[in-house]
Amino acid sequence: MQRDVEVEYIVQDGASRDQTLAIVRRYGDCVTTLVSEPDTGIADAMNRALASVTGDYVFMLHADDRFADPHALARVRDVIETNPGRDIYAFDVLKGEGEQQELLRSTGLSWQLNFKQKLWHQGVWTSRALFQRVGDFDSGYRVAMDYDWVLRVYRSGASCLLTHEVICLMGADGVSSQTDWASLRLRLEEERK
Repeated sequence: MQRDVEVEYIVQDGASRDQTLAIVRRYGDCVTTLVSEPDTGIADAMNRALASVTGDYVFMLHADDRFADPHALARVRDVIETNPGRDIYAFDVLKGEGEQQELLRSTGLSWQLNFKQKLWHQGVWTSRALFQRVGDFDSGYRVAMDYDWVLRVYRSGASCLLTHEVICLMGADGVSSQTDWASLRLRLEEERK
């Protein structure tokens, strides 16, 4: 858990049948909201979690992701307090483990987003008001829902502060990291849309 910050932890589980709920319950009172129910995919789960948010900023951390260290959120809070009023605060992300680890450098809300995803949700702190302006994630996408959302945000003229500091470690086993041909084809087709 993170130290020196006040946050709400919302866990939106897709009715897992593994040990997910037992693991979450070990954290007891630290978890603000725990919902375990069937959903139609990642975008639907993220949208359901968004409906429970009461704070000013939102951050999506998936099952294979984790914070870089126990003070990552305190560093984010300091950036937001020092530079208030942005729609998005973008940070870099480390993907993978050990020698296979890769630094994903965010470009913020730049023209480069028209060609490739360069703003990963594992490094994005978003004002809740921005979701109200541009809408939730499109559940018609199975993989590229965050890229679709980022493009809508970019084209809306949202404000962004880019900070080249790593606050999150992204696992390499998520749906967008798969390299088999069927997964790659789906991701490329969705990115093209």
